[in-house]
Amino acid sequence: MNNTMKLEQQVVSLELAKQLKELGVKQDSLFYWDTDYENGRVIFPNYEVRELMPKLNNRVSAFTVAELGEMLPNQSMDLTVKLYKGDDAYWAECHKWGKKNHLIGGEETEADARAKMLIWLIGEGYITQ
Repeated sequence: MNNTMKLEQQVVSLELAKQLKELGVKQDSLFYWDTDYENGRVIFPNYEVRELMPKLNNRVSAFTVAELGEMLPNQSMDLTVKLYKGDDAYWAECHKWGKKNHLIGGEETEADARAKMLIWLIGEGYITQ
């Protein structure tokens, strides 16, 4: 049995990565989507070209779960995001002042659940980029 997870399953999807870029999220990540390919391709640039990557139009940050976690609020007094895995999907809840404010779920990957919550938080003005 092969339990190896593809890199594309460990980063935000290309569609959500593009939305984050359009919202002004800084394009600084460990991995990038190369949109020169029809369905995109995740690349890991070497150290010498890493600083050039965010400036290229055909590159979109492929944020990892950890990178997205750094962007989401956690344990602040008024706004908290909680993530969990259901039977076959990932869910994200936003709590404002201790009460559930918004729920996102049914995502195949944790990165996509985190990205959708970040997109919602930016859209609602809870987070600025």
